[in-house]
Amino acid sequence: AFSAGAVFLVRYSPTGTRIGALPEPQFLTGVNPRAAESLFLPLPDGGAIAGFRWTTHLVRLRSDGAISWQTAGRTGLPFPSFDFQKVKLGKTQLEVGRVSPDAQQSTMGLAATPWTLLALASERAPSGNAIADIYDLASGSYLGSSELPVPAVAFTYDAGKLTMLVY
Repeated sequence: AFSAGAVFLVRYSPTGTRIGALPEPQFLTGVNPRAAESLFLPLPDGGAIAGFRWTTHLVRLRSDGAISWQTAGRTGLPFPSFDFQKVKLGKTQLEVGRVSPDAQQSTMGLAATPWTLLALASERAPSGNAIADIYDLASGSYLGSSELPVPAVAFTYDAGKLTMLVY
């Protein structure tokens, strides 16, 4: 599990020299790193957004690696547990790890417009279409949710266009 003072991210220069390390945000203390599966979205200003597969928590990082803002997101869903169980595979005894079977996938993808952050929610609208949670990019404030026109499983934003992947 993460512990107070643990490293969240390590920053490197383009040549591979270590620049520094960012300590973990407080909300990760006690969370198994495997349950904190991250999604990262680079931003044009050199910063990035960190999201997490199993929760709506979001973190905006500045170009110097410092945290600009963090939010529990729309639902504030807690991180799931991560457990190991022993299984026998042929004559070999193994420990297999997995996120709790009760865990709910929360964030499927991230995209940013010049002013907003879009988080692709795993839940669906009654129509079956995808839902995007919308946040203010500067502050992290939740602005609302919007049904997308298709059942997207991933998306990206570029040059005024939101491109969605549909299976």
